[in-house]
Amino acid sequence: MLLVMLGLAPLLPAPPGGIQAEWGWEVFSAWDSDHYQAIATQGYPGEPTAELSPLFAFFPLFPLVVRGLMVLGLPFAVAGVLVSAVGFGVAVAIVDRWVTEDYGPIAARWAVTVLSCFPFSLFASVAYTEGLFLGLSSLTLYQFHHRRYRQAALWGALATATRITGLALVPALGLVAWKERRSIAAFLAALAPLAGVGAYGLYCGLRVHNPLAFVEAQKYWQAADQAFWGQPWLTMVAQAFLGPANAEAGALVDPVYPAIVLLIGGLAWGLRSGWSRWGETRSSACAAVLILGFWLLGGDPALNLAIAIGTLVLFWQTRSQLQPLPWFYSLSSLAIIFASGRTISVERHIYGMVTFSLALGLVLAKYPQRGRLLIAFFGLLLVLMSLRFAQHLWVA
Repeated sequence: MLLVMLGLAPLLPAPPGGIQAEWGWEVFSAWDSDHYQAIATQGYPGEPTAELSPLFAFFPLFPLVVRGLMVLGLPFAVAGVLVSAVGFGVAVAIVDRWVTEDYGPIAARWAVTVLSCFPFSLFASVAYTEGLFLGLSSLTLYQFHHRRYRQAALWGALATATRITGLALVPALGLVAWKERRSIAAFLAALAPLAGVGAYGLYCGLRVHNPLAFVEAQKYWQAADQAFWGQPWLTMVAQAFLGPANAEAGALVDPVYPAIVLLIGGLAWGLRSGWSRWGETRSSACAAVLILGFWLLGGDPALNLAIAIGTLVLFWQTRSQLQPLPWFYSLSSLAIIFASGRTISVERHIYGMVTFSLALGLVLAKYPQRGRLLIAFFGLLLVLMSLRFAQHLWVA
């Protein structure tokens, strides 16, 4: 990815709607990075009578740590990448150790590979919160798993000071403590993540007289034409299966697109029926071609919808393999991610669940040939998304 963003991207001309990337650390800073940079350099706006700033939707720990490095003389982009890289390195180490202990070294290698090669691992290497959040949430789960409740409480509080999705830790840890009849210390550790978001709410109350400012600021990412909960999902389904032209017109103006989708679906059904006769290698290659074709046809809506549906199927298929802690954390995380009814950045938040890589690693350990093809597809997407990010084109 470093070679792509620093070596290849600057050689390409500016795409429509983007910029020509220049060699330097700034290729790792775009979109949400600008908001974090504003917080790190100027702080949150403090005029309670003015319109609520969208900056309050971005939690404070990441820009606070970055600010600490900037005081030492590092530019924002360098400090942001460094924080992300350290957090991501911690996540990789924890996933490798945890999966090796509970599921074996082969599953651990696949889980780490997914964590490192999934397309949205891009955001764990730029000035975003993914790397830091993955590191803190994995530390919380791992320490709680080993009944080290003080450490779990500390890392959990820091996780919710990084991203609001860290609140998924509270029901997950609480349910495990109840199910396994753990001590009072376990229940206290389960409540500890509330301290991070609570501290931020207290700050918002003191700053703009609104302790829920971080919730209200989410409205800035609400689609203007969203008439009801889940409408963006219906739009995405229509775009992926009927085509953008048909979805926008509300009528069948492009019959070719849905016809090709039906053809791909029929071939996929035939592949499913003949899997045992054709063998894993040939069947896996055919499946890879169909997936690639659907992505080339449907673009981002098809990819994002496939990730969302595939994640639900993944956790259902691995429910008997996963231990209670990663299972409950996955469920509570998905509940928070889908609760808004919005589709923006859903795929990125799904990757931000460390248990996603763990669960997919367990599956690919059973089917290594399919896993190699899938990882190759992930690598292709990672290269393309890295180029888009460096050129300031929207990724997720």
